[in-house]
Amino acid sequence: MSQVLKSDVEQKLSSLRNVRQVHIEIVFDPPWTMQRMSEATRLQLGLDY
Repeated sequence: MSQVLKSDVEQKLSSLRNVRQVHIEIVFDPPWTMQRMSEATRLQLGLDY
């Protein structure tokens, strides 16, 4: 999914006037873990632990 997001952002920014070059770097900082999900999301996904 990060590649789709990156492409979309690059396309949108490149279409702006006076933008000559776009470089997008997707980073996850702090690193994503399942503990970052809300309790409601974990329950919806059946990950109640």
